[in-house]
Amino acid sequence: MTEVSVRYYMLKKNFTFILIIMLATFPLCSSKSDNIYEPYYTKAQKLEMWKTLFNRTNCSSEIIGYTFLGNPIYAFICGNPRGGRILWDAEIHGSEENAGMILYLLAEWLVTSNTSVARGILESSYVMFLPMVNYDSTMRCNSNTSIGKYGVDLNRNFLNGWRRGDPNSDTYPGPYPCSESETKALRALFQSFKPTFYVNLHVGAGPVIFYYKESNSSVVEQVFSAMRTIASSMNLTPYRTIPIGSEGYAIGDAYDLGIPFTCMIEAVGRNEAWIYTDEVYQKLVTIYEPRCRALLIAQSQYFWSADGSADGVDGEVLPDTLGDSSSDIPYEKDMNFEWWRVVTPFMILILAAISLISLNKYRFWS
Repeated sequence: MTEVSVRYYMLKKNFTFILIIMLATFPLCSSKSDNIYEPYYTKAQKLEMWKTLFNRTNCSSEIIGYTFLGNPIYAFICGNPRGGRILWDAEIHGSEENAGMILYLLAEWLVTSNTSVARGILESSYVMFLPMVNYDSTMRCNSNTSIGKYGVDLNRNFLNGWRRGDPNSDTYPGPYPCSESETKALRALFQSFKPTFYVNLHVGAGPVIFYYKESNSSVVEQVFSAMRTIASSMNLTPYRTIPIGSEGYAIGDAYDLGIPFTCMIEAVGRNEAWIYTDEVYQKLVTIYEPRCRALLIAQSQYFWSADGSADGVDGEVLPDTLGDSSSDIPYEKDMNFEWWRVVTPFMILILAAISLISLNKYRFWS
């Protein structure tokens, strides 16, 4: 074998070796999730997170009903039982995991931040969160595939505005209104909990708040005006607000069953709704959750009278200036830029190249 052939042979070996190193170190550069379409947590993991978060003083949980497959639908409650009542839910569409993550971040801020604003809400309000209405499924519909190809779209299954649909569609509203156990559980909760505000949290068609067009106009105007002021003080663009009717939506039945102000938040646009990366998570933490927080604060402020006290509650007035939107957010995950993910593979490649070059020189010139 000539010297040229040897050099060519060694070059091929070197290239193969470097390629193997690159493939081996590629995962270090990737996101925390191996698949950007795979949610950060499973539903079971999220339920345990909620149970842990609400295992503290003045917090509780209860089962408000059961899903099609018999899984419990959990509600998590905090605040003052004598205060005004607020109800938020998420994942009525099982695939909208980022909506559930936003709701978790909102609840986490409320019960752990200990800011004057959070304390004011807990003193003036009784807040209930339903993080996973559609616990059974990671798809849009519930798991009742015996009557629909994809199951039943729970947010088309309520009485107000219900209309017949195609069983082969992923927006199938069910064979008749309120056919599903999840729908019945929510309707029963509307009547038993009797909140002043109901928020049905979604992702995929936002950012926007759709409020039920029959909602009490004076309450709507007062709350949205306060929300815009609060969002601006947090250096955030407030949600657009649009009135809508009901096509079997939860917000329609909630209003019919006595809740004065009901709305549906589309918190995230289609481009990011079903993406689960560190970049999107950072936006959930710094943009989308604080926007929702502005609405929760405005709802709570509604319960405060002009002299700074709520019915049955003594406390300070919620401050007008709330500061930067991310200043008091407790991070569930470390979202600092992980420079080592980028630097490490390149350092390995450089060291490997130097070693191989040195080895070749030794072989050919020694």
